[in-house]
Amino acid sequence: KAHIPGLNISIRKGSEEVYNGSFGYASIEEKTPVSSNTCFRIGSISKLFTAVMTLQMAENKQFDLDHKISDYLNSIPSKLHAITFRQLTSHTAGIRHYSKEEIASYNTTNYPNLIEALNRFQNDSLLFEPGSSIRYSSYGYVLLGAVIEKITNQSFTALAIKNIFDKANMSHSKFDQLPFNSSRDIARFYTFDKSLYTEAKTEDYSYKWPASGSLSTPSDLSLFASRLLDNTLINQQSLQTMLSMQVTSKKQSSGFGIGFRLANDHFKRPVAHHGGEVEGSRAFMILYPEEKISIAMAANVYKA
Repeated sequence: KAHIPGLNISIRKGSEEVYNGSFGYASIEEKTPVSSNTCFRIGSISKLFTAVMTLQMAENKQFDLDHKISDYLNSIPSKLHAITFRQLTSHTAGIRHYSKEEIASYNTTNYPNLIEALNRFQNDSLLFEPGSSIRYSSYGYVLLGAVIEKITNQSFTALAIKNIFDKANMSHSKFDQLPFNSSRDIARFYTFDKSLYTEAKTEDYSYKWPASGSLSTPSDLSLFASRLLDNTLINQQSLQTMLSMQVTSKKQSSGFGIGFRLANDHFKRPVAHHGGEVEGSRAFMILYPEEKISIAMAANVYKA
């Protein structure tokens, strides 16, 4: 058995949702069934929203992807000055990911803005010269979000609601803010160990909104994918950039486009995908650009 309390799956062909399946419970205690409107924590899939916001701003000539972020946020340490927007979106900037200790702990500090959240990592050594190698980094996306806040003089969450959730009509998507809202449209989140479900701990996500702080439904996620393909969120040139393999300065394939992981399936068809794993929840979405098919799923258990 997979030991999954609840699960939802959405499949779209173009903009039409051709399948939505709900299974199990959003709340074990209350026997509340999962529905198509049940929100799950989506973890690192949130990075795709940040990547699209970055492309939108590039379209609006607010910067170029190959500009240095220090041209817009010069308060960061000098070792970060050479990093570009493209490197942050493709995990080639050299910024570290969460440490094991950070993953095992739960943040209780509320950060009023992302620039203050940079204090968690900005003084740490880079893993490599920016652009020369690949290392997955959620903190890289936090830095990207801080630059976006600086340029726009708006909070990251307000900007994402306006330019992603509202623009794509993702009516059930929101940010996972404390105090946790246990309303009926948000699943309860669990860990499973030795035949026992325990309600998962939560933390203050204000330090990582751009990397892992969203709640959504699989239906909203597949809709987000379809709104990429029909150019509602970004233009065709930006979409091509997003789905193009990024390379290091040594011509090594990064495995990433702008935000998305890129690969080919067993039938050699190109796919773009991303997963998310966070306290009490796992989610995954995959996009077949040529077929205009998007699939998203989420479950309310940490180790589904």
